[in-house]
Amino acid sequence: MITTRPGYPRWHTASAQGPRSLNADAVGAYAAAGGPGVVFALADGVGD
Repeated sequence: MITTRPGYPRWHTASAQGPRSLNADAVGAYAAAGGPGVVFALADGVGD
């Protein structure tokens, strides 16, 4: 279960989608209800 503080988006890491060998280290996306767009972030670390 993912818990966040009220008003903050729920960010999901690569482990929620599969092993790190197949995914980026961290991926997240957020869209506010009624907002004009989407914000997303992708991080790929070095030294796995």
